[in-house]
Amino acid sequence: MNTRWGWLGAMVLGAVVSACDGTMPGGNGPTALFAALPLPADRIACVHPLGEVVLPGQVIGANFSRWDVHERGACGAPIPFTGGPVPVFAAAGGTVVTVGGPDGRTVTVAVSENIEYTYTGVALDGFIREGTDVPAGQRLGLVANPDSGIAFGITDYTKVNAWIATARYPDSYRHARHPVEFYEGALRTQVVMRIGNIAAPAGRLVWDVDGRLSGNWFREFTPRTAEAVTAPWWEGHLSFRGDARFPDQPRIGLGTLFAGGCRCAPRSVEPAFDGVTPQTAPVAYHLVRVRTDGTLTSEFFGTLLVELVAIDRLRVELFAGDVPAPVFSAAAEHFVR
Repeated sequence: MNTRWGWLGAMVLGAVVSACDGTMPGGNGPTALFAALPLPADRIACVHPLGEVVLPGQVIGANFSRWDVHERGACGAPIPFTGGPVPVFAAAGGTVVTVGGPDGRTVTVAVSENIEYTYTGVALDGFIREGTDVPAGQRLGLVANPDSGIAFGITDYTKVNAWIATARYPDSYRHARHPVEFYEGALRTQVVMRIGNIAAPAGRLVWDVDGRLSGNWFREFTPRTAEAVTAPWWEGHLSFRGDARFPDQPRIGLGTLFAGGCRCAPRSVEPAFDGVTPQTAPVAYHLVRVRTDGTLTSEFFGTLLVELVAIDRLRVELFAGDVPAPVFSAAAEHFVR
């Protein structure tokens, strides 16, 4: 079992086939159900869906869920920030398989041969070591940053997400699930309440549509395996998707190699990303920046010209300013699936 968690970045980021359908994980039956919340219920201000994009240069949606202990408005959850240390508990019983991570505040627990969960942003208690068995509800430590919260990711090897080029993604993306899928009854109700009023509480990680613009695109000649790319591995890539909380609102992610990167939205929703095919003429999207809560700013970023030259090859050029009728130049680059 591959226990390496391919986090998008540090805790500041805050992870199903195309969309999570709310069904319970296959292969393990009731033993896969989580029996405890990772945080005290009265300290959970907001639970985030999969697929969020938070950093300006981030392209690939988050493969984990952020659990905030400080309400920031994204959920509209009725839980106020009360201050003080916040304990972190094992959501399910299992064996600790990794401790530390890049920030020293990450722990992964294997629930079974096929399912493991990872917390990031935890100041771990001293007894937590690799090989330690923990029951559901066991305290593992404290929230390291009480002004934010933790990241909670699940890798379920019985499920494979519908990426077009699965080899480009680490296991934690290929098999990512949202925690809400592992709860039932009163615990599930509490999680859903803190996600807020969105149509699909688990979110949506995969937007790839074969032969269409929609989804993730990788700069040509990028190694086929994402794990082989120096992090952050999305820096030269593109994404065309919906917002994590408002999936009917289009979003475009530009890696940092595009003028420092942009979490952007087109001013016009036409044409829709899944309506752009190799038969479509070049399309110009006029971009404004998007805030971390999903709302649009008035800050104009640039004009992105795209053309699907084949079902798996995209020509792209970014122009500074609001260009009404851009034309490709020698500066255009190509992206592939």
